[in-house]
Amino acid sequence: MKRRTMAGNAALLSVFSIIAKVISALYRVPLTSVLGAEGMGMYQLVFSIYALILALTTGGIPVAVSRLTSENNALKKDSRVVLKNALLSVVGTSVVLAAFLCVLSGFVARIQGNEGVKSGYYVIAPAIVFVGALSMFRGWFQGNNDVIPTAVSGLFEQVFKLAFGLTLAKILSKYGVIYGVIGALSGVMISEFIALIYIVITYFSRGKIYKINAVESCDKDVRNAILKTSVVFAIAGFIIPFSQFIDGILIVNILKASGESISLATAKYGLYSGTVMSVVNMPVVLSVALSVAIVPVIASATAKRDIDEIRKKGATAVKLALVISTFAAVMMFAFSDKIIAVLYPRLNRAETQTAVRLLRIISFTVPMGALREIYASMIMAIDKTGKIIVNNSFSVALKIAV
Repeated sequence: MKRRTMAGNAALLSVFSIIAKVISALYRVPLTSVLGAEGMGMYQLVFSIYALILALTTGGIPVAVSRLTSENNALKKDSRVVLKNALLSVVGTSVVLAAFLCVLSGFVARIQGNEGVKSGYYVIAPAIVFVGALSMFRGWFQGNNDVIPTAVSGLFEQVFKLAFGLTLAKILSKYGVIYGVIGALSGVMISEFIALIYIVITYFSRGKIYKINAVESCDKDVRNAILKTSVVFAIAGFIIPFSQFIDGILIVNILKASGESISLATAKYGLYSGTVMSVVNMPVVLSVALSVAIVPVIASATAKRDIDEIRKKGATAVKLALVISTFAAVMMFAFSDKIIAVLYPRLNRAETQTAVRLLRIISFTVPMGALREIYASMIMAIDKTGKIIVNNSFSVALKIAV
């Protein structure tokens, strides 16, 4: 099979990721109109827990799978054993945590400050299992320097989330805000299932290609390598979603304590997490594409002790991310009012003003977020993940304190 260069992989992932992000942004425009700011806040409260659990079940494991797969290929070993062992551990963990989420849904909703979101956790729970398996397949394909399954499955997620989520939200919202939120969350669950089906079919149709000229690997050795690598990666991947989970608790409960109603507090949280952050994350997707593409390249060079290759590819990725993200940040700051007006025309005047102010402030974080993705992936690829844990822990602690 013909393999692409790092730049080619990044370009392909970027194109598909941009399309997916555009669809996601377009999806949020009518979804905000259907659910309103309060509904978006409830949607984001559920989604923050969903992201937190995904960090526990997958975390940095796809990166670990990508790295170990690339290393196995460099040593002429069968990389499919990496995928098998990763699936066994991650899917099992995902099932257990999805069950716990359902059992503890009432408690979680109470500490978030809005008990109305309890039923949303039952709907999103199956998606935890689907994403766990999907992430392992993506990591394996990326380790084989094949990003098409990742790109296409990511596009499928957004297309089917748009189709099913928006339709179900619109149909169910006439019964109340929470029913509309349940419809939107159902769209997430369905889209993840379809993406998983696609990537499984792709694996069975193309997976044997990667066994050519490969020697068998020992299951025990691979399990130990995955465990050693994934524990550290999981901790590193858990910190940022945990910060977002704390955001939801703090913002809603502090606003309630200041005298605002549950409805208004949830709506303001929705403007921040669902409206503004979706805009801010658009340029960062380019860095995510670069960070995904660079992992197998750096891991392979590390296995071969090729320091010149690591420096060369790393410098290229950093420069590209910095140029793109800085330009995007300047545009967001200068044209924040026009961006919000175009993307979210149904917001009322007060909501629009709040969103514009938030976007101007958060625009300064875009270059930092982009560079964080690049450097984190490179550090993981050279097996220095502990440094990410220390850095992220400090930054999250500082953020919560401030």
